[in-house]
Amino acid sequence: MSSHQLMILILLYSVGTVILHTPSPLAGFAKQDAFLAALLGTGVVLIFVWLFIRVGNLYPDLF
Repeated sequence: MSSHQLMILILLYSVGTVILHTPSPLAGFAKQDAFLAALLGTGVVLIFVWLFIRVGNLYPDLF
């Protein structure tokens, strides 16, 4: 698996997880400010995606 394939896989998995699993419990907890919590959660996930991509690029033989 190349680092590009890993990047696509992690990105699609992370974004899909945020879209499908986060909104319901988040909306119940945050109420009217749920959109802010969703934006913050998406930002955190994108930071992890960036980290995974960096590790994949630094160590291409790891995957």
